[in-house]
Amino acid sequence: MVDITRKQFLRGSAALLASTVLPAQKLLAAEPETLVIAAADTPQTLDADMANQLESWDGGHNLNECLFSYAYKAPVDGVAAWDISELQNVQPWLAQDFSISKDGQAITIRLRDGVTSAAGSTLGTADIDFMFKVLTAKGSGARPFVPIIGNFDPLSGIEIKDDKTFVIHTSQPSPLLLPALTLWLANVPDAAAITPHITDSDPTGSAFMSRNGSGYGSYALEELKQGQQAVYAARDDYWAGAPAVKRIISRAVPDPSSRFALLQQGAVQVAAGLRPRELTQVRRSANFQGNQMMFMTLNTARKPLDNVDVRRALSYATPYEAILQSVYLGTAKRAYGPMPDIYPSHVGKEATPYDYDIKKAQQLLDQAGTGGFPIEICYSASTPNVDQIVLMLQAAWRQIGLKPTLVKLDASTFSTRKYQGTMDCWLDLDQANVADMGYVSALYFASSGFANYGKYRNAEVDALTSEMNATFDLEKRDANARRLQEIVIDEAAWIPLAQPGVHWGLSGAVDHVGWDTDNGLTYREIG
Repeated sequence: MVDITRKQFLRGSAALLASTVLPAQKLLAAEPETLVIAAADTPQTLDADMANQLESWDGGHNLNECLFSYAYKAPVDGVAAWDISELQNVQPWLAQDFSISKDGQAITIRLRDGVTSAAGSTLGTADIDFMFKVLTAKGSGARPFVPIIGNFDPLSGIEIKDDKTFVIHTSQPSPLLLPALTLWLANVPDAAAITPHITDSDPTGSAFMSRNGSGYGSYALEELKQGQQAVYAARDDYWAGAPAVKRIISRAVPDPSSRFALLQQGAVQVAAGLRPRELTQVRRSANFQGNQMMFMTLNTARKPLDNVDVRRALSYATPYEAILQSVYLGTAKRAYGPMPDIYPSHVGKEATPYDYDIKKAQQLLDQAGTGGFPIEICYSASTPNVDQIVLMLQAAWRQIGLKPTLVKLDASTFSTRKYQGTMDCWLDLDQANVADMGYVSALYFASSGFANYGKYRNAEVDALTSEMNATFDLEKRDANARRLQEIVIDEAAWIPLAQPGVHWGLSGAVDHVGWDTDNGLTYREIG
């Protein structure tokens, strides 16, 4: 049975191989040698293990490449987006090809020939060995999550066959492994460039990577002046063909109204991070629903939020449509359930009973017997559009007798308190970067979830997640995905509010930009 479903998965990937590497000649309207982007900041780090800022992800994933990717679809509304309609659409990128063993527990990967880094190194299994046994095994940030979700040991699970071939041995069939290898946090490093900079106090060479981001990407770092600008030069020797835009200058413009003004004046060609007000006024924009979600996490380890009727009451007492119209000005969609509705097997809308209903919310609160309890609504000063949202939530929750207090925190304190579980509830803007409910649940809702900061617990969720992430059987995975959503929605594990989408203001020189599930701006796809 495993072999049959493994073949199903392989067929889905193989169908894309013929069109994987066509060095498309994308021409900009004005074919500019240099394109200027107005961004909120410059990268704080180019080390994937430590990055927690969009500009870092933007820079890093254009300087680096992954073993696998998804195909870009034809542009719609100014965005060429990954085709994530099916998990098995994953295709080789730095990998030339792959095969999965009959028992589903060994994935053999052959690297592409003729791939060089910005520093002149040639891609080989020495990079893979370094990637897993040094960066992943010794990483202290995001990189160690890849072997956790992929069910393999980064030390003992990697078998090097020759200079182009290696095998990943997993503890069980691992349908999420290849999709996880599309993420920037799983990018392939240039081991030869990084190794000389490793020290006892810096066992991964993070300081060097933070400043240089040396890798196998389509651009090389020309300059990084933090707080001012980052400059990226297109690589003419890039294995899939030289990018159309020869030079990218990403300038730090912290104020969104200033970014908007620069775009309108023609001083920049792309403006990132515009607010809804500016988005309604730009002459041209690139818009895609994306995978980001604005949601309220409820700390289910704290009373009375451990009571499911209390969580359901808060879900009914949330003014969803008013938030979409008053805060997002129609630029966002309502979020239903635990994952964005562009992800496969999404049933959030049909499984969601919650609409703004103060009477129903009051009935559930009375049923819970908690009375009008005090609650802190926490939020980060760095999260966009939250100030108005929390005021609307405070006013709505007061109508059912609650005593909400708003607590605004700086980004560092917010993150610390989230990790420590010392908040009642909090607004967050985040995304699960693999388009799969098994990944979403393993991240947010399974008891051992890497980001289950709300401490949600449900034995059936744990069992369904484990089962889903250990089989290539597409029908079984789909059934589990649907059931997982139904449970999480019914028990109001969190309150999904909005899918803000991804938006860029564009000048007439740019026809479209590229999007992947890391939510970065893919420079080589700008056309």
